[in-house]
This record gives sequence, C-alpha cells and structure tokens, in this order.
Amino acid sequence: MKDLNCSVVIVGGGPAGLAAAISAKKNGAENVIVIERENRLGGILKQCIHAGFGLQYFGEELTGPEYAEKFAVLAKEAGIEFMLDTTALNIKEKTLVCVNSEGIINIHFGALVLAMGCRERTRANLVIPGSRPAGIYSAGTAQKLINIFGHKVGKEVVILGSGDIGMIMARRLSLNGAKVKAVVEIMPYLAGLVRNKAQCLDDFNIPLLLSHTVVDITGVDRVESVTIAPVDENRRPIMEKAETISCDTLLLSVGLIPENELTRSADVELSSITKGAVVNQYIPSFSS
Repeated sequence: MKDLNCSVVIVGGGPAGLAAAISAKKNGAENVIVIERENRLGGILKQCIHAGFGLQYFGEELTGPEYAEKFAVLAKEAGIEFMLDTTALNIKEKTLVCVNSEGIINIHFGALVLAMGCRERTRANLVIPGSRPAGIYSAGTAQKLINIFGHKVGKEVVILGSGDIGMIMARRLSLNGAKVKAVVEIMPYLAGLVRNKAQCLDDFNIPLLLSHTVVDITGVDRVESVTIAPVDENRRPIMEKAETISCDTLLLSVGLIPENELTRSADVELSSITKGAVVNQYIPSFSS
C-alpha cells in the first residue's frame, strides 16, 4: 500500500478534469494530480473525430482529439502529475483510495475535484421489449468501435434519439457505408442542435421521425427489424399505427447518467433534477 500527499486531486482526465487541474495550478496549488482510469487523457474527446471544438477556449476549430491534446499539453507544461490506468475506489474523509497495477494507493488531499463525467443510458434503462440479439449499441459505444478500433457496426441502422451524438453517428455511419433508415425521437422536437440536423441528417437524406419511439426489437442471433410507433401527448405509443423497419443494427442515443459512485461515497447531496451533485455559484457541494 502506497501513501501520497497532494494539494488538489482531480478524478477524471477528460476536458473538465484537465481544465480544473490547469486552473488549480494557475491559482497557486502546489501539487496537482489527475487520476484517470484509461491509459490516455482526453475522456470522450478521443473518439469525437468531428470538428466543432475549441472555438471558445482556443479560438480555433478543432477535432475532439486535437482539443484533448491541447489541454493535455497545457497540463503537462503546468507541471501537473497524472496517474493513468488508475481507478478511484472510495473517499474516506480527506483520502482518496485508488488502485492500479502497483496496488492500493491512498492519496491524502487538501481539495478534491470530481470530474468523472457520465455514462450512456442503455436499453435496460428504457425497458424496450423484444428479443435480445446482437446489433444493439449505445451511440457512444458505436462511435468508439468505429473511430478508435476501425470496426463496422452494421449495414442497415435505426437510431433512437435525436441528440447531437445520435445525429453525428448517423452521418458517421453513412460515411462508413451503412444505410441509416431513420432517426426516431420520442419528443415532438429535436433534442440536439439544428446545425447537426442540417449537416448530419438533411445532407444525407436521413428521415427524422418526431413523436415516435421503438416499441419492439425482433431478431435471434442479430437484429432483424425494429417496430416503431407514434406516441400521443403523454408519450404513450399508438400501437394501431405501428410499423416495422428492417435493419441489422439499433443505436441508442437516449441521454446520459452522471457517474455518481464516488460522489455518493463522499456523502455529497445529489439533485433529483440533474442526478448530479447539488451545486450553485455560492456554496461548493464538497467542503473541506
């Protein structure tokens, strides 16, 4: 077991964690450590190869990996330490308990920043009925498989959810040779940016079905089709108007859930609205 002492510890090496680390260093923190469970910094940005990042912070348009690299370089130049391939397990008083290939590490801190990000909602969160074949992915998982590992995830695709990641993946799949048959959105309005609808759906002639949802998935070894239905004003499916779309892949772009395990272990109050920590501009949610 190893013990370390640190002024500021940041859990999460994504853009929020790196920005927090740089800010802490600029404001006089003596030693700052970033804990990251993956083997590279950057968080979700590593797989976001589309442009659109960096205009506000760096004054230039960058892809996600370029944006992450600029943050990582700034953090390294500031003298910030990084512990990669390291998982934070628990918070006990003013000690962060971590583990990596070297064993258990106790980091005693003056201040702690939790920047763990979110995970995607899954089919289980939505309770979509039907069989359980291969070919059902969250949009972020599909993005990682295509952009980082170079895999194809399907040939004929339906996407549930019109958030930005769902629309961006509609374009990415089209460029990767797949046929995106529809983007289905349960709400009567677009969830993401109008710009992304124009660039990712309209430019590729991908239909957007508002006030619709997926009510069934059919397939044994692989997805064979999905059944979609319009919904009423209470978002209840109108089954007599349901229709079947043949496809081999269903992507779910249906929102994010904050990573709250460490937050709970620190007894931080959680918001019933955001599902994250209760914060405002006056009182920090985690006090020393």
